[in-house]
Amino acid sequence: MTYVQNHIGDLTYPGEKYFHPDWAQARLDPRTKLATSWILIVAALSLAVLLLCAINYGGTPARGRAGLLTFMGIAAVVVVVLGTWGWRRYQATRSSLWRAQVDYNTVVGRTAPTPEQLEALQIGSVWDYRDKAWGHSLAKFPCEREVAHVPQWQRRFAMLDPGSLTDHRAALMEWWGIGTATSYRQMVQRLFGGLHSRDLDEAYLQAADVPALIDHLAGRSDLPAAYIDECIHGSLQQRGVRPPARLWGWDLGRISIIARGAYGAGLIDADEAWRDIALASEWVRTIFPTCEDFFRNVHLGYAYWSEDYTQIHAFGVAVRDALTNREGWPVLAQEWRPASVALPAYVWHGWDDLDSGDDQQA
Repeated sequence: MTYVQNHIGDLTYPGEKYFHPDWAQARLDPRTKLATSWILIVAALSLAVLLLCAINYGGTPARGRAGLLTFMGIAAVVVVVLGTWGWRRYQATRSSLWRAQVDYNTVVGRTAPTPEQLEALQIGSVWDYRDKAWGHSLAKFPCEREVAHVPQWQRRFAMLDPGSLTDHRAALMEWWGIGTATSYRQMVQRLFGGLHSRDLDEAYLQAADVPALIDHLAGRSDLPAAYIDECIHGSLQQRGVRPPARLWGWDLGRISIIARGAYGAGLIDADEAWRDIALASEWVRTIFPTCEDFFRNVHLGYAYWSEDYTQIHAFGVAVRDALTNREGWPVLAQEWRPASVALPAYVWHGWDDLDSGDDQQA
């Protein structure tokens, strides 16, 4: 199965079911779009003239009807020829996205992801859904690091607009301060160490008014206050079985983002990226019993991280829509497989330098 990386939808999963198809047209060559548009406009005008002639045929004098019929016949031929040609040209232009992706996959030797890789990709699927990307491969978008060895790759894969190494590195630097393999690995360790989860614990323990803190997060996230309290302390029903969720969904899910970005930037190889994402996925499936639980925690993490309520709300809508529409998404639609891997002690009971004695014990 071929999935067009930067266009939602393919021959099996039509994107029109979920997203407006005009988004795909942004990838078409402007000159091709203009020429095709004029062809279809001329065909439409010819059809209008033909209909007008047909409407007025009865009022035409007998001596002029033969000439009018000849003119209508010519107009009909113009409508059929230009309409058919223009429509096929339009469809061919759109499908060239798919053909270019097939060519791209062949060149880079890409095969369908294994079940284990699909599971790993699942933890980044909420971001993929929001960005209208299939998320069906390690490289979120076609990228230079995979095809730079191909002569004239910029022209050959122009329909896919592959992201350059500079594009990927600029995004990593802007959002994460990652510019080297070393800084990438350091950030991965910080996220596995609970970068935001620890911060939530610390904010809770230092808060002068805990109910006010929880109420503030509930207001920003549109999530119940009881749920936020449960993320901090853990579920009574899951005590001793699963650790408190804290913001582990947000921390571990973002490992998928930076691993794929670092791969696209040429900082790490595919094996290292897959290894980091797979380990994060195992942690996620040990902490969260369902996909819904994981996505909900990602939403809370976004609300904790962001100061922009409009963006928080939009992200929450994307989370809910991803779950609602997942039957058409190969990565999202797969069954959620719970895991049971050994987790560090701080995942269970917090960090030694924070007073968190009321959390669960491993």
